[in-house]
Amino acid sequence: MTGTWREAWVHALDELELTLEATERLLNGDFDAPVPMWAPPVLEGPLPTDLAERARALQERQRLLITETVVAVTGTRQKLELLDKLNGLAGARHAQRPVYLDLAI
Repeated sequence: MTGTWREAWVHALDELELTLEATERLLNGDFDAPVPMWAPPVLEGPLPTDLAERARALQERQRLLITETVVAVTGTRQKLELLDKLNGLAGARHAQRPVYLDLAI
């Protein structure tokens, strides 16, 4: 096992962990936290065995965050639909709203 091969895997796991941390901050209400884009890396060679436990933990953490994200998006969508109903816009999310108020009587 060469140092650069292992280092590439460590770097890939570090990048995933940073993305997961940023996603957690976002889901906890820190809307100013930038969430870096992450894509599965293309690495040559198998995962080093000494990194397998960390990789499994990150995979589980990612799975849980995906579920939390789906729940948050669904909740937000439901709240928007409720607001539309309260504003008389049910089914017309993109309807034009008045931009002025005519006070002439």
